[in-house]
Amino acid sequence: MKAIFNKEIKAYFLSVHAYIFIGVFLLISGYYFVAYNLMGENAEIGNMLDNTIVSFVFLIPILTMRLFADEKHTGTSSVYMSAPLKTWQIVIGKYFAACVVFTAAVLLSLFSGLVIMAEGVQTAGEIFTVYVGYLLIGYCFISVGMFVSSASESQLTAAIISFGVCFLLYLADWLKEAGGGKVLDFIADIISVAGHYEKFLTGVLSVADICYFLSFAALFVFFTVVKTESERYK
Repeated sequence: MKAIFNKEIKAYFLSVHAYIFIGVFLLISGYYFVAYNLMGENAEIGNMLDNTIVSFVFLIPILTMRLFADEKHTGTSSVYMSAPLKTWQIVIGKYFAACVVFTAAVLLSLFSGLVIMAEGVQTAGEIFTVYVGYLLIGYCFISVGMFVSSASESQLTAAIISFGVCFLLYLADWLKEAGGGKVLDFIADIISVAGHYEKFLTGVLSVADICYFLSFAALFVFFTVVKTESERYK
């Protein structure tokens, strides 16, 4: 697993993927910080982060599209597929690498939170809670993007499908607002990652919502393991 992780980290930072992701993410979060916190009337860091969640829909597919699809397209996947590694080790190594790049980008944006804390608007505990939820949403989207990449042979196809799925997850709460009925409301409650982030925005570290995010991510990581396993021994 460590070898796969190191390989993926090098692949990210020896190509443009990590730099594009981090650069665009910081540009978007910086814009919202200036617009909503410095120049706007809302001084809470959660407002800035909540508005940038939509950027995950566009940016995370860039981060995950190459994880499996590129290697399947070029035929290089056979190298690690034939290695004495368990399938789950391959998948987890790739997943952790993508999560590290995402976490690095989020931690760089923490400067905004430090400014808010220095002004005495929010406590360190409140800012920590907001960022925990923010990271968990990203980890969920990464797990979805990785699964889509494992089922694709084209990076472009993986990116487009990941975008569509993440967009649906982001808009799930709108199904409830549209009054779609009990069935749609139930489905929206299950798939709405944004809805499970609301308590974090109020400074509440919800154990139930943490379990939801971790279970969500684990489910799609499991799907990826099953998909990769089925192709490994064809």
